[in-house]
Amino acid sequence: MLTVATWNIHAGIGRDRRLDLARIWRVIELIDADLIGLQEVVLTDLHDDLLIRWAQAAGYATHFVTTRAGPLPGSYFGNMLLSRLPLIEHPSLDISVPGRERRQLLCAEVTHQSQRLAIWVAHLGLKRWERRYQVERIHAHAHRAGDYPTNRLLIGDFNEWWPGRSTLGVLHQSFRRLNTPASFPAHRPFMALDAIWLAGASEFIRQEAIDHPLVRVASDHRPIRAKIALADTDKPGTHA
Repeated sequence: MLTVATWNIHAGIGRDRRLDLARIWRVIELIDADLIGLQEVVLTDLHDDLLIRWAQAAGYATHFVTTRAGPLPGSYFGNMLLSRLPLIEHPSLDISVPGRERRQLLCAEVTHQSQRLAIWVAHLGLKRWERRYQVERIHAHAHRAGDYPTNRLLIGDFNEWWPGRSTLGVLHQSFRRLNTPASFPAHRPFMALDAIWLAGASEFIRQEAIDHPLVRVASDHRPIRAKIALADTDKPGTHA
């Protein structure tokens, strides 16, 4: 059994407009997951940032992928994976659309009880046509990634505001998900922007949007957390 979570941390800036990384870390401790995908992470140092040091002290390996320059001089903005499991980094997939904000799919692999699990962390664009292109790229990547294990997780902020006109349909050909709880805005969520998708013979056990007084103010998103059971296989494959 594994606990997996995704959370857009809004560059550490809460609803009270304060930058408070200590508060972000307290929420990460509340999430208490084996694998946590974070979006909108700002690092001032790629190797010795405060967030990295806290994560490593808590037993997490970290993998960060830069999508663009951060808001502070010399800083970096992107996606991060925290893993309590042995972690292998893979090259990221560029899912950027010309003229729009640069986007990267963080790609990694972990091992749990001798079973391999690919994990991809995404943060999709704000425009529908942009997301349509990005999910096509992810879908194509899933079907040519023959060296990845059959068991796969795709987690992140998918920015799909209106499910009735969803641009994510093609992902159902490679992944599956439960009905995702609302996660945005954090203080009174009614939009399911954040999601956990699963491929392979593994199964969802349960899923929830985490609610706590700290969660409601630390970011503009709530974390989504799921428990999954991995299938007893580590064979590589190219299909969900």
